[in-house]
Amino acid sequence: MDDPHDEMLTAAGEVITVTGMKVKCRQPSGTYVWVIVASDEWVMDI
Repeated sequence: MDDPHDEMLTAAGEVITVTGMKVKCRQPSGTYVWVIVASDEWVMDI
């Protein structure tokens, strides 16, 4: 990955760190969403 990004998340009461490439995507409605793509090109759905 060229530009790794760490994101802190809380899952089941536990704080975890996920690392991936953060990508900003524009939806047809004009709103934006962020996704984190892992090094194996998997889009994380947390």
